[in-house]
Amino acid sequence: MKKLSILTIAVLMSVFLFSCGDTNNGNNNNEVKTDNVPDEQVEEEQTTSEDLPMSETDKIIAKNEISKDFKATITKKGIIWMEISKTNDYRIIGYQNPNTGSQKMILMSSFTNEVEDNPFGCKYGSYYDSGFMEDSGFLLMYKSDEGEFIKVTLLKDDVETDELFMEKRLFETDK
Repeated sequence: MKKLSILTIAVLMSVFLFSCGDTNNGNNNNEVKTDNVPDEQVEEEQTTSEDLPMSETDKIIAKNEISKDFKATITKKGIIWMEISKTNDYRIIGYQNPNTGSQKMILMSSFTNEVEDNPFGCKYGSYYDSGFMEDSGFLLMYKSDEGEFIKVTLLKDDVETDELFMEKRLFETDK
């Protein structure tokens, strides 16, 4: 008899313990709760940049790898010149300010998905090279060094239109 009552107590305690965690209250909506904390008390989880969705332009940049040894030319007259390269993939962006987080103003790229339909929304457009820019009336002229950037004057039909900044590491001087 004593063994039966101990066994009964053990079974009842097991049932009691397992039923304490059930917050379903008889609702059969198949919702699974992972804790017993009311929803109002759950703090929002912190997100990192890795958790944030990538913009379409960020996805394009991540997909297209550029050649590390590619350099555009600054001619003796100060003209920024870049021709289509069949051996190197490239991307040169003219920014509004001397930092890569500022607005993209103009782009030269070997990637069709970066040029067609101007997906970066560059104010002055997207081009494959300097020749395509020239066809649209644009010319880029070197003005000065600004830290890790060069300051460039954008000419439209031989009239100074704007000043842009491009990463210095992407250029070499024509000797």
